[in-house]
Amino acid sequence: PPGYYEALVKDKTEDFIRVNVLAQYGRSQGGRPVHPEFSREFNVAKGMLIPSRELVLLVAADIGLTPAMALKQQDAFGRVLTLDDITCFDMGLERAIETKLLPLIRRKYKGFEIIVTGDPSGETRAQGDETSCVDIFREYKKHLGKVKMASTNAAVARREGTDHFLARKSPSAYLVDPGCDATIAALSGGFMFKKHKDGRHSEEVEKNDHSHIGEANEYGDMYFHEGRRRKAEQRPDQMSWEEAYRAQHTEANIYAQPR
Repeated sequence: PPGYYEALVKDKTEDFIRVNVLAQYGRSQGGRPVHPEFSREFNVAKGMLIPSRELVLLVAADIGLTPAMALKQQDAFGRVLTLDDITCFDMGLERAIETKLLPLIRRKYKGFEIIVTGDPSGETRAQGDETSCVDIFREYKKHLGKVKMASTNAAVARREGTDHFLARKSPSAYLVDPGCDATIAALSGGFMFKKHKDGRHSEEVEKNDHSHIGEANEYGDMYFHEGRRRKAEQRPDQMSWEEAYRAQHTEANIYAQPR
């Protein structure tokens, strides 16, 4: 009816208006977001992101009975692009690969060079058949390529990778495809720290439906962040003169990357 929306927004908070009027994600009031720098305005692409066959496709996984995967690339300008996400509940890793990941790759990423990364605890073998999650990924080597799990599963290292790219706003160095609903919901506040009953915020992450894709996404960002850091830490005497010259003249500008 006339005046409906005007009456609806009267004296309401910004979060209420964003969710109930503009149909956007709001901030969770349950706890502090793990990545408060994330902004739908700056970090969600205006249109679908187009993957490039010239770039490695990274499949970043959080492993368990609720496997989640983020499919990402880093372009020539240093921007991290989240192209697709997969979330599963009450489903083992092998079933998730067979029913979710492989069909997506066949449909959209056939012929891409692929690397799998994720929680290094996935290398631990199960007590039943001594098969690890890494072994399961390697069984699909023909489709998924190399498996290189993260150097650590320390929460601080994971968050640092994501925050490193989120901090660069102009232009944004971190873009998420608008179709990645699970990732957007997680970064918009669903992926959050626990809140104590007395109102204090904990440094422990709330394990909920958003935390799995949130952590998978962090593993992907950490992979790209560590790759840049490893390159920057190379000693000049271990580089060719061309590599040393490029490192010296482009390190200050993350977007001055070879095309």
